[in-house]
Amino acid sequence: MKRCILFLFLLLFAPVAMAEELLLSTDLHISVTDTVQNAAALDVLERSGNRTLLLLGDLTNNGRTEEHAQLLSWMSASDGRIYVLPGNHDLTGRTSPEQFRTLYHAYGWEDAIAADTASLSYAVMEDGLCLLMLDTNGWNPEKKQVLSGQVEEAMISWVRDTLQQLPEGTPMIACGHHPLIPYEGNDTTRGAEELVRALVENGVRMYLCGHRHSNYTLQADGLRQVAVGVPWSYPALLGNVHVTEAAYLYDAVPLYPTGSTEDTELREAAAQMAEKMAEGALRDTSYAGNAEAIAWFLHAFAASTEGRMQEESGKLLAQPGYVCWQKAEVRSAVKPWILSVVENPMENYHHIEALR
Repeated sequence: MKRCILFLFLLLFAPVAMAEELLLSTDLHISVTDTVQNAAALDVLERSGNRTLLLLGDLTNNGRTEEHAQLLSWMSASDGRIYVLPGNHDLTGRTSPEQFRTLYHAYGWEDAIAADTASLSYAVMEDGLCLLMLDTNGWNPEKKQVLSGQVEEAMISWVRDTLQQLPEGTPMIACGHHPLIPYEGNDTTRGAEELVRALVENGVRMYLCGHRHSNYTLQADGLRQVAVGVPWSYPALLGNVHVTEAAYLYDAVPLYPTGSTEDTELREAAAQMAEKMAEGALRDTSYAGNAEAIAWFLHAFAASTEGRMQEESGKLLAQPGYVCWQKAEVRSAVKPWILSVVENPMENYHHIEALR
């Protein structure tokens, strides 16, 4: 009864002003050792200042008690509001859903206007904006975690009920760890299609997620999905959301200034990784060591990670290196992936507008 009264009070008297700014990050992957991920997580929290920060899952690398404790210690020093979601790395044999809710109670559930009893989903009002924080983790009949995500019917019913109780005209943004709209058939979250219908039918137009460790955007059935990149890998982008009377505006913003030590180190590490990927994929083919094919891959990789593929796709398709990769008998997933991102370029994710 008390929760219902609180829900009604918040709905009736919530401020009508829009949230000036929401900052987003995901997949921090805090580890028990001193790592690049840990340093980036600290930088994210420092960058957030006194703003509202959404952390979209995989807060820890292995769900260890000491990993959660380390992140919670850092979060407690933050001046802003922080709302969290669990990812597949957080809910392991070391941390149960119930334990996660208890650990992070002050970072979502404490301020919730509604919380699902069948999952870790909850809803909060933030300066007149409803944030629907969705738990997209699931388990199969053998109690093994579904790493690509799963949405249960009970949670979808909770989503419908919660959204239908909001006053007409309330702006709404949904968040989760796993993508609901798959790209090229990858990472298909079970039950996602029904959840997308429930969101769209009740006026939700934007869904923010992580999990893929890359920045991209897709749209289907009236829902704009934005995947936020990770802060510890080049180009180390955060998400920034601003709500207007007509639209939800998303901008990808760099965590580190261009040319800074951190930016340079991450850029060099990404280039080295891409070169190893190309060399490894071509190793057992007639194109092993082919400088033209490797240079083409590096060009394509950089264009993809920096959100320039729509501008660069035509150039890449016209280069001899493209033919090399088409003909190379590559067994790994690297070939179909790089050809797909060049042949089917995604929209530029640096600035996205979703109409309300």
